[in-house]
Amino acid sequence: MIHVRLAVTAAAIALLATSCGGTQDTAQHPSQAPLPPGGSASSPATSPTAAASTAPPSASPAPSASSPSASVGASTPATSAPPATIDLSAKSLTGITSPSGHIACLLTDDPAAVRCDVQGAHWNVHTPVNCQLAYGDSAEVGAGRANLSCHGDTVFGVPGAVMVPYGRSARYHDIVCASASNGITCSNAAGHGFMVSREAYRLF
Repeated sequence: MIHVRLAVTAAAIALLATSCGGTQDTAQHPSQAPLPPGGSASSPATSPTAAASTAPPSASPAPSASSPSASVGASTPATSAPPATIDLSAKSLTGITSPSGHIACLLTDDPAAVRCDVQGAHWNVHTPVNCQLAYGDSAEVGAGRANLSCHGDTVFGVPGAVMVPYGRSARYHDIVCASASNGITCSNAAGHGFMVSREAYRLF
């Protein structure tokens, strides 16, 4: 009987020792979560380079007004002003008109001469007894002095007549005719000539 009790007591002591040892091991070595395949215990920190590469690209600044691309084509080349005098000497016969169309002139060569007719002229003149045609609306000058014309025709409608703007002149060999808002003045190389308009005329 004593041997049976001793055996039971020894078995109980062995069982108790085994139970205490398992509890102490569990306390000293807590269980860890299983690692993912190929992974480590801690997740790696994001690389600064990788973070920078994911940032959106900065917008390029728009070109300013002073940049070369904005200023290309901004300047316009200046155009040269037309000559003050129109040279018609290359023609054997030509005509000019005033911008209003009330004065027309015929220029002829050999020798150079000019005659200007005025449409609707109101000149206070007396028709010479030797003139049986129109008088008091036309003047002419060649190489000598100027005079009023006695004529039965007109110089309006000359083919290719050039309109001379106000402030400009037309040259035909030694004859120069200047156009102005108050009429046309023509003169030769000797300084003789005339000025005609609808209201008046002057010989010089």
